[in-house]
Amino acid sequence: MISNQRAGLSNEVFRNRWVIEKQSFFEARAAAAPIVRDEGVGAREAVREHPELAGTYLNLRAAELASRALRDPQDRRRFVSQVRSALADGIERGEPLQPVRLRERAKEAKDRGALCRE
Repeated sequence: MISNQRAGLSNEVFRNRWVIEKQSFFEARAAAAPIVRDEGVGAREAVREHPELAGTYLNLRAAELASRALRDPQDRRRFVSQVRSALADGIERGEPLQPVRLRERAKEAKDRGALCRE
């Protein structure tokens, strides 16, 4: 018999993971999802009310910037709308929110630049 390692197969095993959340978590997410869906709510206002949505609004801004590659304005709006809807759906389902790591990346880039100069 050939072992998994000799055959080039991984010894990794899928293990179930459980995440237990309180009802209040899902209620908060259910309240946040419509805010993300509402195009009339500005990012600053939304993040002021729900700071945990900062990463979501950065992703939405990235989608807006990416949509500039599309020629048709209707396609741009449709693309951003679909991204907005997908982000809101994930929030409503209780999926993990994207953390904001801008300061960490800026610090890492600064540290790398200092190392290169030395």
